[in-house]
Amino acid sequence: MAAMQPATAAAHADALFGFLQQALDVRQREGMPSADATAVERAATATLVAATMKLSEKQFKPLFLRLLTWASTPPAGQPGDPPSQFDIFSHVKLAHTMCRGPLYQAKRVF
Repeated sequence: MAAMQPATAAAHADALFGFLQQALDVRQREGMPSADATAVERAATATLVAATMKLSEKQFKPLFLRLLTWASTPPAGQPGDPPSQFDIFSHVKLAHTMCRGPLYQAKRVF
């Protein structure tokens, strides 16, 4: 992401965000060790924050709204199984981390 130009990031932001959303749901996959899921979540979050810093406010707003929708929607489990509180909390926690990341990046600029 560091070498990507802002125009390129803007052109591919929607597809990148969709891919990263799938990566952030990695904990829902059966057999995924917790340490591996955490590593994937950290990498996806860092990539999303880096991409966000290359977008204008106008370009970021629809992605932010998608993030809020994703965070407030319980992850899909097995059909008929209600989501656990941990699953819902996991989405909210990841969304908070992704919202906080650009703020810390902006503080470095100023």
